[in-house]
Amino acid sequence: MIWYILIGGIDLGENNLRVLRVSTSVGGVKIISRFLRGGWKVMLVTVTTAMVMITSMFALSLREPKVTKAKVSKEQLQQLLNQALLSYLKATSTYMDISEQTVTLAEFNSDSRPIEAIFDVSQTFVANFKMPDDDPMLAGKIRWLEDNRAKLTPNEISVAEVLIKQTRKQVQESMTEPFTGYSNWKITADSAEDAISGNFKVYL
Repeated sequence: MIWYILIGGIDLGENNLRVLRVSTSVGGVKIISRFLRGGWKVMLVTVTTAMVMITSMFALSLREPKVTKAKVSKEQLQQLLNQALLSYLKATSTYMDISEQTVTLAEFNSDSRPIEAIFDVSQTFVANFKMPDDDPMLAGKIRWLEDNRAKLTPNEISVAEVLIKQTRKQVQESMTEPFTGYSNWKITADSAEDAISGNFKVYL
């Protein structure tokens, strides 16, 4: 069983320097490529459900679903999309020691195709990297600069190096001082049957 998950791209800020392709693995998540859809910055990754530990009472079943579309209520669909996000956050937050996390439903449309829900997430955490450059976002920026240095102007290189230095300092601080981050996530399922089966798309 596969999840198709879309997460935010990496933006280097000034001069519109962006990471177009980063191959990495975080919590069993392999990033494949980056593209845009419907105004959301997204990156296609895949996660097998075997890599995700689902421990709550609303665990997604790996067995053939016995509930038909007609028997799935809006509340059940909302619950499945909420659990999908919680499971994904757990699988991809291995670099964080989270002390507090809240997930709040902002929008939900069970009649649309795909079915979709948008959640507001806040996480208070301390990063548990061994060194700042282990941070996937920072590592992606460093890799991007290495791969594109020959094609950049001196000014563009300087901008990227300054941003990398600033990011490295922020990551270092996050390893010792609790930080609260906020994000918005959109979770979709092409159908009720897909939601029951555990097949979702996740957008950041």
